[in-house]
Amino acid sequence: MTRFMQIAELAAGQHGVITTTDVAAAGIDTAALRALARTGAVIRLASGLYRVPLIETTQLTPFMEAALWTRRNGVVSHASGLTIRGYGDFAESHIDLTLPRNVRLRKSGPTYYRLWHEDLAHDEIVIYEGIPVTTVLKSIKDAKLAGADPQQLRLAARQAFQAGELNPAQDRAARRLLQSGAKTRNAS
Repeated sequence: MTRFMQIAELAAGQHGVITTTDVAAAGIDTAALRALARTGAVIRLASGLYRVPLIETTQLTPFMEAALWTRRNGVVSHASGLTIRGYGDFAESHIDLTLPRNVRLRKSGPTYYRLWHEDLAHDEIVIYEGIPVTTVLKSIKDAKLAGADPQQLRLAARQAFQAGELNPAQDRAARRLLQSGAKTRNAS
């Protein structure tokens, strides 16, 4: 198997996106990845982050790119944590990412990434299609605090309950939360 095929196989499990860390962990020399980028066989997205165009992009590819751009420190959150699952119909043009408070990224990312800093509890994070994302209830709470459309949040909660991602107690908690008034907060 060629190096390119090995890299493509790894990227296929990550919505077509790969990092130099992933390549090194698989025992492949990262110089091969950079060489493939020079020939156009892979596309360099950011420092250490690449996309393999052979792998078809999906609606989840941008979310995987965002999570990997944070060097696996970030979690898709807020309204993006609902959008990734297909809940609600948010007119958001950005991807929300929550990073631990002590993590500061050296390079700024694309302008459509909105960063939040909070130390999330282990039970507030799930893996959705290979992508770290906040739970539905946490996403609803944070999206509300960020000023997301209340009507879309109610729709998202209803859809999540119907899909079985919110149990009855969580559904009640989401409805109480969406009925209460709360101050908004801004990304960092």
